[in-house]
Amino acid sequence: MGDFANAYALLIGTGVNASGRPDPVYNSTINDANWLSEILTDRKRCAYKPEQVTKLLGPETTREGILGAMERISSEANEDSTVIIFFSGHGGRDKNNKTFLIPYGYQDGQDPATLAIDAKCLKGCLAKFEVKQLVLLINCCHAAGVTETTFTPTLSSQKEQESDSLVLNESQIKYLSNGAGFVIMSSSLANEVSYTGYLKNEGSKNRYSAFTIGIGNALSGRGRQGNGLVYVTDLTSKCRAFVEEKTNNKQHPCFKLCCDDFPIAYYHGDLSTGVAVLGVGDDFAEAEPAEAEAEPPTPKRVRQQPNMTTTNYIGKMNVGGNAYTGDMNNHVTGNLHFGAVNNGPVNNGTVNSGTVINGKVTGGTINGGTNNSRWG
Repeated sequence: MGDFANAYALLIGTGVNASGRPDPVYNSTINDANWLSEILTDRKRCAYKPEQVTKLLGPETTREGILGAMERISSEANEDSTVIIFFSGHGGRDKNNKTFLIPYGYQDGQDPATLAIDAKCLKGCLAKFEVKQLVLLINCCHAAGVTETTFTPTLSSQKEQESDSLVLNESQIKYLSNGAGFVIMSSSLANEVSYTGYLKNEGSKNRYSAFTIGIGNALSGRGRQGNGLVYVTDLTSKCRAFVEEKTNNKQHPCFKLCCDDFPIAYYHGDLSTGVAVLGVGDDFAEAEPAEAEAEPPTPKRVRQQPNMTTTNYIGKMNVGGNAYTGDMNNHVTGNLHFGAVNNGPVNNGTVNSGTVINGKVTGGTINGGTNNSRWG
């Protein structure tokens, strides 16, 4: 099988929190980009040329890094090219309630217009792609609202939720779709969290977003029959169906399709090829709001001490909405760190002929030695 030769992809996994700082809670965004890269470059699946698939991970996902990669790919692609741009990370809102994407290194309070990637900046970068087909996939909070299509009509406020958190507004989408096939797809509605889970048959507990696994599942051609191509409508429909099933209808990807249907990749990922299709059936487990992949170490059993103060910091995590997770800071009492207790010298004695009155020892002397103990 040949390559899907005239296709390019930019896969971005920031691994940062809402303040632009590295945070293991969001390692799933890096896993997302890595996994999609494997699928796209697999000769038995999508068959993109490896040299035409660019990954930006963690510290590489600065504003300059992202814009530079988009500039380079736009210059390499031609009018017959297909380009996929995938962003998995965090989104924010400016003082005018407009949405922007948070790159690595962005800090709260900085000007999004110059230090983040706002709609104006994104539109300018995408407009440089003079290509036949351009697909933008966004997995982050505030990503919804790029389409007027409603998937759950019973949700009365859905259209408001979509229009309230635009990454690109309707006029920008129309501008970008002029003369080309332009598709934009977001992971969830504005009032929803994005869910993560792990792949049972991967042999690890690395977490991925349900949205990304849905995309990978569609790109792998599961259930496809016909001419050996995956079309963009396969991507949108199968991803949406997968996410809604795995999250018990709690997350609803939405999309805007500004063109006729077009092929986005080869497929050879059905069971007859021997290529594993991840995320099928029970392969994707524990779909739940995005959270820390590495839990804090299990505390050792300790004896409760008087005057012990414990503080839990409950962090606010924005991935497709507001989720609350127990991001626990160190529990510190003396030298107690996450349940590891280091006791100093304890002088044990014997009280002879003493009387205890209101907590005071009277009339006695303390005789004894020193017992130095360490416990936890």
